[in-house]
Amino acid sequence: MIDLLENCVSCYHRFVGDELKKEKSKCKSFLEFLREKFCSAALPLKSCISILCTHVATCHLLSLVCLNEALKSFQDLLFQYNLLSEGLEKLFSYKELPEMTTLSFGGAGYQLDMKMNV
Repeated sequence: MIDLLENCVSCYHRFVGDELKKEKSKCKSFLEFLREKFCSAALPLKSCISILCTHVATCHLLSLVCLNEALKSFQDLLFQYNLLSEGLEKLFSYKELPEMTTLSFGGAGYQLDMKMNV
């Protein structure tokens, strides 16, 4: 999951390059690519979290529940109908995010920041 979140833009550009070599006429948007990759990474991660919840000390349970909630929040954000692929690609290309007030991606960056800082 960390690799996906940190390197999804470069992975997407490699994917597009490979698709162009295959001479496909229609290529996935960045948003479609990210949604697909997120789902394939999130499912096993959620399974691991569930398993850990049954085997860790109670004092760590809250952290695992918070992690699971963060995954769900990010998934909800990622599958909003009004999310713009180009804005999301730009957001994910930053190594460190600038101030959220300077970003305008249909509110996606701001929403993500608000959910992660609650």
